[in-house]
Amino acid sequence: MPLVGSNPIDDGIQLTQQSNGLITLIVRDKSLSQVLALIAQTQKLNIVAANDIDALISITLRDVPIEDALTAILSVANYTWVKRNDIILITSLTEASNLPADVQGRQIHVYDLDFASATLVSETVKNFLSPIGKVSIGASSPTNNRLTQERI
Repeated sequence: MPLVGSNPIDDGIQLTQQSNGLITLIVRDKSLSQVLALIAQTQKLNIVAANDIDALISITLRDVPIEDALTAILSVANYTWVKRNDIILITSLTEASNLPADVQGRQIHVYDLDFASATLVSETVKNFLSPIGKVSIGASSPTNNRLTQERI
């Protein structure tokens, strides 16, 4: 049964947009490409997929921002997205590492450490990285006076 105010484009897909910008999306056994096409059309978004997206999904999202909905929909099928200018680029997590860093939405941060070991801090930082995130360290050397500060 369709939701009140819903826009059932196809059997198995229902999308409702609230006046506050939140959406409700109910999908039953539809391909990811069909769901993305519906979202692009109804939300007036420019969506580009990196390859053929045929994963079947079933989801129920109620009163969520479109960004959270995209993240949830894509992550269950092992895809990721990034918004660049006014275009949403979608790629699989395995292929995302082949894209340029700015397209992936990656950011590079360098932290100078005082009174902390970069090796120990890097172990903690790894817990907060995205699936394609990386951490590298610059450790001090007791034999080289030029390498006295550590960075992560």
